[in-house]
Amino acid sequence: MRKPYVSKNGLTPQINRDVGKLLYVLVYGTIFFIAFKIWGIDVLDDIWFWAFNATAYFSVGWFLRKIGFWVY
Repeated sequence: MRKPYVSKNGLTPQINRDVGKLLYVLVYGTIFFIAFKIWGIDVLDDIWFWAFNATAYFSVGWFLRKIGFWVY
């Protein structure tokens, strides 16, 4: 039987992905909620959607590496 792969932080890749997904949803939702309260329905424009997406994606990766959770 094969030994399951374990990342450098001691967790399985699935757990690492789940932590990243959860934090991404929280960051993206927070950014979107704040922007929606400020600008209203205009934040649903295509450019803002992708700007929020890119901001959340890169900030989650930076944060998890900075605190040492994702060790690469």
